[in-house]
Amino acid sequence: MSSPNGETGTMFQKMADLSDFPKYLPPEVAEGYAEEIEERQSVILRLLSSDPAPPHSSELAFGLRCLKNLEEQKIPTKIEFKIKVCAALWKLLVEVAKADAPLYGYANCSKILDNLRCWLCHLNLDHIQPFWRAEPNETEADQVASLFDVLDVKVPLHMIVEEVRKSPRTDCSINNSKRRSYVHHLASLCTTFSYLQGSISVAQGEELMAELASRIDGFYVYSLFYAKMLAVLTPRACTPQLILDGRLWSWWSRVPEGLLPKYDLMWFMPLSRFVELQWANQLEAGHAECSAALRKQLPWLMNKICRTLCLPFGSPAAKAVDGKGQSFPELDRYQIPDEIDAVFMGNQSAWKDVAFFLIYMLEPKPTQPKEEVWTILTLLQRRMRPFLTPATCQGDWLWHCVTLLHSLISLYYRRICRERLLECTALPETRLTAEADQTFVELMLPLVRDLMMLRGAYEMATSMENIARLTQISAMHSSAPVVFSDSPADPFRMDFHSMVMQSTELLNDPTQSGRHVALLRVFSSVVPALSLQMPSVIGELLPLMLQGIDATDSPKTLSALRLLLCVLINVPCLDSNDWQGSELPQPQEPHPALRWPLPRECQLKVGDPDYGATGIVSSMLPSFAIDLVERACDYVSRIPKARAVKNGKISLELATMGLLHGALAIAASQTDRETYKQMVEVLCQFLGSHLLPDQVKPAGMVAFAISRACPEVALPMMLPLMFKKLLPRGSSVPLHEAGVSESEAKWWLSLLSATVRCGGASLLAHRQPLETIMRCAFLDEREVVTKLGMKLFRRVLYSLTSTYIGNDYRLCGGTMWQTLMSSRLGSAVPPEAARTLLWSGAPPPWWITDATPSADWHVPSEDEVAWARDLCFGVLGQVGKMISTVLQVPIPALDTGNSGSPWLEGLATSLPAKKKAAHGAVLGIRLASQVLRGTCDLWPDERGQEELKSRQLPPNLKVAGNTAEVMFNWLSAVLLSSFQVLAAQEQYGIVAETSGKLDQIDVSRVMRKLLKCVAELVGALGDTHPSSLRLFPSLRHVEKHAQGLALQSTSLEMLHPHSRWRDLPRVWWVERVADTMENRIHERRGGHRYAGRRKKLIEELTRQIFSSGFAAVRSRAMGTVAMAVAYHQGCRWPLVQDVLLPALSTESDAALRCGSLSGDAADREQQRLNDSLSGLAAAFAGGIQGLVWGVWRRGMDDASTLGYSLCEAIYAATRVNQGGAYPTDSAQRCEVKPTTVAKLIGAMKHWLDCREVQSWGTTRPRSRAPGLEDEFQEDSNSSKVAPGLAAVRTVSKALAICDRSDCHWRAQIMATTMCLALLNALGPSGIPPRLSSEEQAEVQEVWSKWARWLIRCIEPKGQPGLHALAVHGLLLVLKRSPLKDSLSGLGLSDSSFFQNLLEVMPPLHHEDLMVTADDQVGQKSEPTREPVHAMTSSVFDVWPRIWLRRSSRSFALRNALFWQTYVSFLKSQMDKEGLVDMLRKGAEKLASQPVAEAEFHAAFAEFAAGSLRAVRKPADSQTRQSLWNQLHPWLLSELQQSSEERLGDWCDAVRFVVTGCRRPKLEPMFSDSQAGSEDLQYLIPLFNFVVGGDGDLEFNTLSCALAPIRFDYSKSASDSEKEASSFDAFKRLRLLLSLLIEPLATKVMAASEEFCRKLVAVLEDGLGHPYKQLREEVARGLYFIVQAASHQHKDVSEGALQTVSASLGTWFASEARRLTLLLRADNAAHTNATADDGARPKHVVESSGLLYLLLHSSLSRMSADYLRNAASDWLGFVAAAAAHSDLELRAIAPHAMSLCCCSHPLPPSLEQPTLWSSLPMVKALRPLISEQALEKELEKAFAAGLKQSVLANFFILLTGEAREIYEELRSAAERALGVSKPEIRSAARSAVASFLAVQCESEIVSRLKALKALAGPARDSQAKPVEPFCIAVSTMACMLLTAADCGVPRWSGQAVQAVAPYGKVGVHEIARKEVQSAIQAFLKLQQSSQTSWTECQLKLTPTQLELLNDNKGKLSYFS
Repeated sequence: MSSPNGETGTMFQKMADLSDFPKYLPPEVAEGYAEEIEERQSVILRLLSSDPAPPHSSELAFGLRCLKNLEEQKIPTKIEFKIKVCAALWKLLVEVAKADAPLYGYANCSKILDNLRCWLCHLNLDHIQPFWRAEPNETEADQVASLFDVLDVKVPLHMIVEEVRKSPRTDCSINNSKRRSYVHHLASLCTTFSYLQGSISVAQGEELMAELASRIDGFYVYSLFYAKMLAVLTPRACTPQLILDGRLWSWWSRVPEGLLPKYDLMWFMPLSRFVELQWANQLEAGHAECSAALRKQLPWLMNKICRTLCLPFGSPAAKAVDGKGQSFPELDRYQIPDEIDAVFMGNQSAWKDVAFFLIYMLEPKPTQPKEEVWTILTLLQRRMRPFLTPATCQGDWLWHCVTLLHSLISLYYRRICRERLLECTALPETRLTAEADQTFVELMLPLVRDLMMLRGAYEMATSMENIARLTQISAMHSSAPVVFSDSPADPFRMDFHSMVMQSTELLNDPTQSGRHVALLRVFSSVVPALSLQMPSVIGELLPLMLQGIDATDSPKTLSALRLLLCVLINVPCLDSNDWQGSELPQPQEPHPALRWPLPRECQLKVGDPDYGATGIVSSMLPSFAIDLVERACDYVSRIPKARAVKNGKISLELATMGLLHGALAIAASQTDRETYKQMVEVLCQFLGSHLLPDQVKPAGMVAFAISRACPEVALPMMLPLMFKKLLPRGSSVPLHEAGVSESEAKWWLSLLSATVRCGGASLLAHRQPLETIMRCAFLDEREVVTKLGMKLFRRVLYSLTSTYIGNDYRLCGGTMWQTLMSSRLGSAVPPEAARTLLWSGAPPPWWITDATPSADWHVPSEDEVAWARDLCFGVLGQVGKMISTVLQVPIPALDTGNSGSPWLEGLATSLPAKKKAAHGAVLGIRLASQVLRGTCDLWPDERGQEELKSRQLPPNLKVAGNTAEVMFNWLSAVLLSSFQVLAAQEQYGIVAETSGKLDQIDVSRVMRKLLKCVAELVGALGDTHPSSLRLFPSLRHVEKHAQGLALQSTSLEMLHPHSRWRDLPRVWWVERVADTMENRIHERRGGHRYAGRRKKLIEELTRQIFSSGFAAVRSRAMGTVAMAVAYHQGCRWPLVQDVLLPALSTESDAALRCGSLSGDAADREQQRLNDSLSGLAAAFAGGIQGLVWGVWRRGMDDASTLGYSLCEAIYAATRVNQGGAYPTDSAQRCEVKPTTVAKLIGAMKHWLDCREVQSWGTTRPRSRAPGLEDEFQEDSNSSKVAPGLAAVRTVSKALAICDRSDCHWRAQIMATTMCLALLNALGPSGIPPRLSSEEQAEVQEVWSKWARWLIRCIEPKGQPGLHALAVHGLLLVLKRSPLKDSLSGLGLSDSSFFQNLLEVMPPLHHEDLMVTADDQVGQKSEPTREPVHAMTSSVFDVWPRIWLRRSSRSFALRNALFWQTYVSFLKSQMDKEGLVDMLRKGAEKLASQPVAEAEFHAAFAEFAAGSLRAVRKPADSQTRQSLWNQLHPWLLSELQQSSEERLGDWCDAVRFVVTGCRRPKLEPMFSDSQAGSEDLQYLIPLFNFVVGGDGDLEFNTLSCALAPIRFDYSKSASDSEKEASSFDAFKRLRLLLSLLIEPLATKVMAASEEFCRKLVAVLEDGLGHPYKQLREEVARGLYFIVQAASHQHKDVSEGALQTVSASLGTWFASEARRLTLLLRADNAAHTNATADDGARPKHVVESSGLLYLLLHSSLSRMSADYLRNAASDWLGFVAAAAAHSDLELRAIAPHAMSLCCCSHPLPPSLEQPTLWSSLPMVKALRPLISEQALEKELEKAFAAGLKQSVLANFFILLTGEAREIYEELRSAAERALGVSKPEIRSAARSAVASFLAVQCESEIVSRLKALKALAGPARDSQAKPVEPFCIAVSTMACMLLTAADCGVPRWSGQAVQAVAPYGKVGVHEIARKEVQSAIQAFLKLQQSSQTSWTECQLKLTPTQLELLNDNKGKLSYFS
């Protein structure tokens, strides 16, 4: 069915076919693809199947790898396969979730989740029709529904909760990063459900919402997880009801607005779903009122958006007038912990949801009513504009504004594309119109243009995307302007045409060179719009692009080349005037509608309807192509030599040359034959006249680009020139004998190598000279020439044998191109072919006229393959002779078949005589490498077709034959023999006598070349070589200038899965097809079996890692093996078992013996031993990727073998010389260096990092299918020992190492870490499953041995690392071990052990308290530090659980947890009296240490916290009471002598007693069982201790014995007494605050109204205490009481806190009123109330305390909620305090006023849906700025209140009923401009300028005229009343400031003319100063950059500029 929007089903199918890239591979490859893929899919499904049981872990890993390969190949798959894959992966996930024992490790589980998420996304994109589409596919919908019936989002939610809740005391079996990654994958899968339409039904959604919403508590950090899941998983169909019943607003208000910006924004996600539902006309009948309900909330929502943008309050221009003004404090914001932010919140900005909400709320036409969304969007733009100019965009708001702006523009474009390009269900009357498009462009374009001037990479990239979309929208609605007119461009026009004209002028202006890079990138983005409306501009850009190719400016060159590419891929270098046979057809519908989202009422008017301008520009293109070659050659001659870059990166210069290469190739491919020949001639002339050996690489890229475009034409022209230069005598003699200098040889050989690179069959005609040149180069005595000869040889082989895209980078296919070129200058042009010439206007996509799209491939022909075989066999024959001559190895016969050529005969015997013997071997090995590298596409390896098919790998081409097998067999034999000979010749740096002709240096050199050749042979280096399959180089590793090029970007990418082909030119489609072939080649390189000669070669390579005496050889061997193992299946464990572990054992034995050597033998052995151990350590430390991880994947038994071997090596390397085992004379002894030991410890750390959960679950037996046969090699005794038992026995052996008398403490630490890792891997029971009773007894004995060792480690004189491991290990033993019944016999409860703990624990985790900075450096460099940390750190370690963070960094949670666990154990082992007495003695010992030893006092806090936490349960009440009684005196003593630094430890200790440090508060969801309420009786003595005196504690009821915090002003006391008493009270208050912030503690308070009232009574008097520290703490305490009351549930049992809070609020208000009167009396008396001795009056001090209370409330964003009923009393009090003479009041009162006035509005509720409109603080400000206000208070109200109150509630005040308040505030601000006091005028100026910025142009102009009339002529100013005159003039001056903020809008000139006359002498001084300062500020901002000043001059007339000049003050640089 044809769509009115331009896309038919046929077109959609055609675009889908274009995405089926394998169809367009070479015919032989494409033919068998379908069968190959079908077979692959069946194998994948069989591997992933869970029937009859889940697959083995190795089989699963292989299946997932195959599935990922299929995905990376971008192979289209049917819906049936996708559903089967998703179902299989889901079943695996369910099996993992319900298994009693782990089925798979974290890595495999994460891969299951990742693949499931990816394939669900593929299913969604390809087969799930969006609900807004009008053409549903019922069949596919039913299939998808059947899958959704199986899926249940509860499963991953349950798995997240279970994983996060794991305790750090029982589980450290896995690396932290793996666990976090696993949870992140689970969260990502949950998020994926939100995209799957219909995957969560309405019933399921309601259940999810009820469960998740009940768990959101704004106090707790992990509530963010529930909120995120609730926002994500709420079904679209449920969103209308959420709005109607107010649940959404309720959830939104759980956290005070502004504290968590991400929380504030995430709720726009369900709103965006609702507005999309509304836009698609899918709302149900009962939800019609939802839209009205939502629109009612728009002011509040927009205010929330504006506040979250972090935009400043005020005017930047007014700030420039005032200078540095008073800065106000920022409101508090919670910091989301990284583990929550990274794991749960995701990396996608929530601003996208905000933008989606706004865009889909837009009405079809931008109408005028104030409640409309267009009006609100306009206001948002005006609010942002002043802070996004180049002079003002340096703040936190920049990223937020840029991200929101980019999302708005992207989503607007997507919406119009949905409405206009596809058939959607949106009603026609609700679709955006042309008027909406134009309005949107006018709103967004000024902001985008300003942001273009920024240098940041992110801002630049987003600006380019924004410009691309906005110009496409603008170009659809514009008619063609007169581009070449002499009239200047209108600087105020904000559309596509004016922007292009202005940019063109700037590009032609050399003084604007600083902007040229950005402008060139802008033009790159607008090329589609240019070709539509302004094709003539492309002609103007042609010379500018050539000028932009600047050798001195790489970023500019990159930008120019990007623009050049954007032009060339759309515009062929053809003169359309050459086709005169017929008229060029006009574009017709539906073609424009396929690429341009035209509104229904819009008729596209292209800029060149008669193609006149197009004809003029096209006539320039052939000559431009020639000029481009000349410019490229000139560029090559001027660029410096490319700089060196790091491995894995590409230099900016090389990236530039890559783009230049692509541009030249495209230009040459798309021009006529005559022009192409001229391009070749220009190139030949340049090459023949220059000799640039330092620029051979860029010159070669230019030559390659030109020659590849048409090799059959280029090669006959270019090659003879090169042959002549290289063969001057025409004979086959070495080049040095022929007189070719080194520079000439380097230049011409490099150019020749580049030219022949894609010559293909065209090279056959030049076979003889090419062979001659290669032979001559091989015989040259100069090494650089020989290398270039081999490079030429490789390039010839590649050109002959590889499959690559031929000359097909054009706008159309090869057939159509031939048709077009055949009609040039002749017959009529077929319409289909002529469309290639129609690049201007609105051309259709290239595939519209191409019935059968295809790509032209070069596939080796028989003749090419025959020549390649001759070349290869000729070389290999000589290689064998050269190697045998030098290394004397037997050379097997080479089976050449019928091939053979004498072209290289005699090379081995004709080598230069001057060369050393090694030259022949090196040359031969290098030649062999070139053979392998040059033929790696056609002959990659020895495998035949059957083997490849069985392993699901791409087959070889038929033309390949068996040549690869012949070459591999021959070369592998030769290289293996050579390896063995060289290894025997080298005896660690000393060449043996049998070495023959090789000296010491030669051995290393030959060995390195041999390693490289072997790497080529086994395929290890295949992916490191550049490929000619791609036209453009990869820019992933290039600097930021290249990263943002986005060459293949399109605005239509996400319209539907294949919509990119609407817009992308054919060149990029060809590149995607080439990518598919490249991926296929990459896949073909892998999957080798680790057997036969490959195994032997890799083993020899691996031995060189540790056996070679040359560092370069060891390094290269390591890199080669690391790459080789990636291509050979199942090779890692055999390498470890057969090569590395035996070598490690041998070297460990050598290390034990080495101490007996001395003299030269010791030196040699020391060097050998250290190098060997270093090589082995590097291999195990990650040098061979996946090696150790593969061992862990096999199981803990094999991992224990490796770990034990490393421990033995570390023991041997660090063994202590005891008892004189070795002589002690002065002779040098052999030893292992400390750096080597550190490397071995690093390998052990890597072993720990690779830990994996053991798979104890039941799976089906592993299969021996192809690809899996080498994955596992069974050990001989593997079936005799139960899994896990060998690892336990290894623990026993490791503990035996620790018991050795000569074992160094570092070896003990590493052995202990290994034991801890292995025992943790045993699972919850600590015993491997399926053991016999005897074996279980054996395991328990090992556990006992382990526990005894840990007890031994608790020795005070031991090492800190052992102490940390012992403490953590004991946690494991006490909480999770099979020793629960036998722990009593270990002595853990002995007094001696307890005393050791008291010595060991204080230093533990307190390094910062006990060492100096130098000592810390030494500790941090200790190699064992990292392994210990890896075993003792927890995963999800957020503590405390609430948002208010901890008070001290010294309070060690791990120590407190240990004490808690240990005391809990002691309870079961000792009687109550003994336990309490032991703990009392421990407290006494810790507390009695000197105060200077801070670690002991920190340890005492941890000891007390852990002990008291351990006795919290009801059964421990008697023990708890006794323990408190015994600890109480020591706690009081410690608290009394603690410093302020140590007080933080006690605050955290109190919080630990309350909450503990269990797992995060993620409770099990969807559980029928309800968790019982926790008994909080244990908190009563804690409360009583904090607020009690020195007497006995009360244990049953709360009692407040704390003395009232008051100060008797009538008495005097000594300063020391005051200070001591106040500090004691301060400490108590700090501890009290630690209780008040914990909800669990305040729940205890809430049950006793008497206690609450006593506590409040104690605190109330403290507000008037003269000590500031105490006042502030009291204020915080009172605020926390009020906050705690708001958090408690309002039931009968917990109502005391609410009652007390209510009375507190009343008391606060009455105090504010009382103090206001006293302060105003002081202000009226104009006296300083401070006494002569400095004492301040009581009411002043009380006012200070009340202000601190207000500050804490406001900073926490709760002032609007807590103080709304008494807002007028509070603000009146604050104003009086701000005007007071007291210094402290004057300092903090403005801060309090500012914070109160910018408080967030109250959220809506079901009962009061517009509660946010009450604005209590704003209303309370009105009396303070009225005409009756006191002058002092008026000043403070204006300075700190007016601007904040209006801009903080911007949208609420400007919309609805609150508009009246806004008008009143604005009038008051303007009235204040006439006040004589400058401070009031300054504050009012900023406010008025900010208010004016949000007004529209018509309002400002009319008001400007009215003010001008009111002010009258300047000459009559003295006769007018002062105040009205100054108000009028000052307001006009503020308009000038607003003009500066808004980028000099159209009315700016009128403002200048109106206000400038009042800056002259004779005008009233107030008005004159206002005018002058405004003009100077205007100029200051505009002259902040040359660009802004230039634009300003264009916008103002000469007269207006003169008026500015008269008042500008000092001269400016830009003036």
